[in-house]
Amino acid sequence: AEAGSDYVAKSGSVTIPAGQTQAIVAVMINNDDVAEDSETFSMTLSNPTNATLGTSSANSTITDDEVASVTITPETANISENGSETFVVTLSAEPSSPVTITFASQDTGECVSAVSSVVLDSSNWDTGASFDIEGVQDSEADGNQSCTVTVDADTNAAQFSTVDPDDLTVTILDTAIPTAIALSTQHIGAQAVAWQLASVLFLLTLCTAAVVRREQR
Repeated sequence: AEAGSDYVAKSGSVTIPAGQTQAIVAVMINNDDVAEDSETFSMTLSNPTNATLGTSSANSTITDDEVASVTITPETANISENGSETFVVTLSAEPSSPVTITFASQDTGECVSAVSSVVLDSSNWDTGASFDIEGVQDSEADGNQSCTVTVDADTNAAQFSTVDPDDLTVTILDTAIPTAIALSTQHIGAQAVAWQLASVLFLLTLCTAAVVRREQR
């Protein structure tokens, strides 16, 4: 631990009153936003009066209370083909060294990340870094599709080295027009019209034949 940033340095003297065997020396511990391992500092005694030193120093451990985690907002989104959505990634605490967050689409035929990674450090861990997920345009009328982007954290910061961020899943909204169905409908309609015309011609032919036979009589 470092005096000033982790605890308030203290020096001076302490008196143990007659008839007592101990005295308390309080050291102020500084609370910070840095996610770090537990740290130690020591207190050393010297120049006793009317006593001799047994143990001249003692160690104390500062236990970190920050919980390391990665958050992405929004948690999900609906994205049109050829559209995009902006996401922001933040850390729960200030890292002791930069944290690189990487993104990789599990289906690049449906969605891709505009960048492969962003870096979070002491300057932006709480305000975050933004990245875009883009929907991929295709001509296939396949309906809305779910697309997952794998999210990983890479760092030398002890508290974040074991963090496994949640993956990001978005829905890609299909914009393709089902032209095959439209052509099929038109084809069926053309057959129906042709059948109706054939029926009309057949009826006219029968009527003509009947008129000729009556004139011959």
